[in-house]
Amino acid sequence: MMRSPFVGLLCALGLLGGCFDNRGIDPPAGRFAFPIALALRGGSGGRPPDRLLVVSSNFDLHYNAGAVHSLDLDALASCGDCRFEEGCFIVPEGSDLEARGGHEARRCPGLLVSEVLLDSFASDATLAPQGDRLYVTVRSRASLTVVDVDEEGALGCGEAGGERPRCDRAHRIDGRLDGQGEGQSTEALPADPVAVLVEDAAAVSEAGCDRGQRALWTVHRGGQVGLLLDPGDGGLPVLLDVVEGLGRGLAGAALRSGRTVWAASRATGAVGRVHTELSCEQPARSALRSEPPLRLDGIDTLGASAPDVRAVVLRDGEGTVGDAVAYVVSRDPRALVAVDVDASERQGHLVPRWTVPMCRGASELRRTTMRDEAGEARDVLWVSCFDARRVEIFDARDGRHLANLQGPSGPYDVAFDEARGRLYVADFSASVLRVYDVEPLRRCLLRPDSVEAGASCAPTLDWVVGVPVTVRELR
Repeated sequence: MMRSPFVGLLCALGLLGGCFDNRGIDPPAGRFAFPIALALRGGSGGRPPDRLLVVSSNFDLHYNAGAVHSLDLDALASCGDCRFEEGCFIVPEGSDLEARGGHEARRCPGLLVSEVLLDSFASDATLAPQGDRLYVTVRSRASLTVVDVDEEGALGCGEAGGERPRCDRAHRIDGRLDGQGEGQSTEALPADPVAVLVEDAAAVSEAGCDRGQRALWTVHRGGQVGLLLDPGDGGLPVLLDVVEGLGRGLAGAALRSGRTVWAASRATGAVGRVHTELSCEQPARSALRSEPPLRLDGIDTLGASAPDVRAVVLRDGEGTVGDAVAYVVSRDPRALVAVDVDASERQGHLVPRWTVPMCRGASELRRTTMRDEAGEARDVLWVSCFDARRVEIFDARDGRHLANLQGPSGPYDVAFDEARGRLYVADFSASVLRVYDVEPLRRCLLRPDSVEAGASCAPTLDWVVGVPVTVRELR
């Protein structure tokens, strides 16, 4: 039975029972359905990344599963003559997608390397530093799903055989749902996971960690953070500890010095903090310890009891005192704030360096580094403005607004491919991937003398992967 988008939205709000167990329609091969997270694999040593992993959330529950797609970026470049401005959409070879209104859907050989199906309502995804595992938080089952990635970029998470395996119980840690604990240890993964962080375990623990072991943290909307250890032997991560009480409405999170989780709270207007003590030799001794939250002060809340803090990213610096900076996005009031980390930790609240106005509906914040031919580097901040239907771009050094990306129906996650000079944008509302050329931005930021007066600094949209289909209720 087909579900209407409106029914799917009611399911998303928890107003209908049985919505998460849709046994009906399999997702069509090679089709995004509300893409929510992106991850680039490779790119070390000056080499470009070779794969882009796209996580589809199946937000309206039209299908019976979400998905992870592995895209070959060389194959995408080989189909580059299919330009969006000429009415051409790129789709994987074998896809059943068809364009309408005189547009063309060009089949791109080799673009789709692999795909797997997983539970609906994925919320975040992070790739292991070695690029061999993708960790996906899924809200519908309160789970952490592990997707293995081989050298060719093929994905695996259960049910060997067939073109699109479904992630099975052996690749998933289920948590508390409707008050029931189904975890892998005496601790149960809390409900509503919204973010996942990963770090090499050896960078977190001073001794006893083998190569390939990873520390994981899951962040949950109800105010919890979980600590897990992936043993690196192909098995599931083990849940070691859960700490509660960080404030309801946790959203984005980042790592401070590889050990302390900073998690933005929508309800308290603060960044909650959790310090990690990890022992790979005796995992049972591992623990999380809450530290006092850092409230966002120094900005006018416009009558609200607390700022609606949505996202945080960190630049730890290179050991220089005063060089660590956190960037925090607030929806209400609408602001992007650069925070002096060392001063904040000393004074017990977030100490702003600069504050700039922000768009409506800011959802995600990413920090990347952009370099020129001489090696000069500048940090860039990308803020996806879901409600305003654009991505805003800022110079991380001083908050100078550089450009807007116009056009996405509902931008969410972004991934920056410096080697290719490309920005990939997950357009959640239109269920497509948008690919931009960042050279105009690079010139404005790093070679301003070469820019003609009045020239736009905005990256230019080259390709759209998929055929836009916007759900009416999200327009």
